[in-house]
Amino acid sequence: MNIAAPSIENAGPFTRACGWHKLLPNKIVEMAKKIKKLGQDDPRRIIHSLKVGQALTLVSLFYYIQPLYDRIGENSIWAVITVILVFEFSVGATLGKGLNRMLATLSAGALGVGVHHLATLSGEKGEPIVLGFFVAMIATTVTFVRFFPTMKARYDYGLLIFILTFSLVSVSGY
Repeated sequence: MNIAAPSIENAGPFTRACGWHKLLPNKIVEMAKKIKKLGQDDPRRIIHSLKVGQALTLVSLFYYIQPLYDRIGENSIWAVITVILVFEFSVGATLGKGLNRMLATLSAGALGVGVHHLATLSGEKGEPIVLGFFVAMIATTVTFVRFFPTMKARYDYGLLIFILTFSLVSVSGY
């Protein structure tokens, strides 16, 4: 009779879980080497990461400093979201994304206010129907436009922000 040495494959779940801690130091060292290599390959990535952290810290002051919070209030969350979503590796990409976001927000906000006003005119029972119709129609149309290669390459982010803003503005008053 041949007795095999215990291995991880035929060990129970408790034994495998207990053996996991032995592999942890190797995984940590391996991850640290990957992080170091990534930073050495392009040090601009580290600088970009520090800039994003600094921008988020500055925008977060709207929450931490009471007089600023009293004046701006809960709307300062949009500043945090903008920093997270718009800040890109290059200045040109950041400006392009910011311009896309601004145009999409302004146009979708205006359209959302108009649709909400139109829905309000249709009465209490007709309002959710009109809102639902326009949200479905505009979201479907804009999503389809995103499939065009030229639109995808240049305006994909702006189109997503358009859908988001329009949906929030048009439905928020209901």
